Amino acid sequence: MFGPAGYGLRTGLIAAPARILQGGAPLLSGIVLDRAGPVWAPTLSGGLTALSFVALLFMQPARRSP
Repeated sequence: MFGPAGYGLRTGLIAAPARILQGGAPLLSGIVLDRAGPVWAPTLSGGLTALSFVALLFMQPARRSP
């Protein structure tokens, strides 16, 4: 689609936001655990996971142009 020139740069730009969020996840989990407590932090995590799953169920495949 884009050719071999600049492939590494493009894939790096696409992956950068996910890598940044993955790096910050332990810090955010620690803050939530500290503020919410050991009972509510896993509940919050489970709720967000369930919400993500429901959003996945509502996704539609991309439609192709005729």
